[in-house]
Amino acid sequence: MDANTLQKHRWFFNCIYTSEDWHSTHHHARSLTISTLRKKAHAIGYTLNKGCIHYLSKDYPVYSKDIGYNVINESTGTMVWGCYNEAFDHLWTLSEVERFIKEQYIELGLEY
Repeated sequence: MDANTLQKHRWFFNCIYTSEDWHSTHHHARSLTISTLRKKAHAIGYTLNKGCIHYLSKDYPVYSKDIGYNVINESTGTMVWGCYNEAFDHLWTLSEVERFIKEQYIELGLEY
């Protein structure tokens, strides 16, 4: 699977941002380091996993060289929908993980 096709799958399954939307809304955003983001996530009950994107091709797992992230809800031990689906995992980019964690802080009424 080439990078362009993978990006289309990432967008289709996540329905989060197209790259054009992301650039228009985040080009001035300051990203956190993975270490800081992991600490912020853990503080509200989530764990981040970094790994290669996996996907199914004819019912066999295929490992991409592209890096992505999974977010695990520590209270249930399950991955957050969107960072995976029936055929892919490690789908989120670091900026998508940061956006998710920030949204959780807002929902909990906590300062990010």
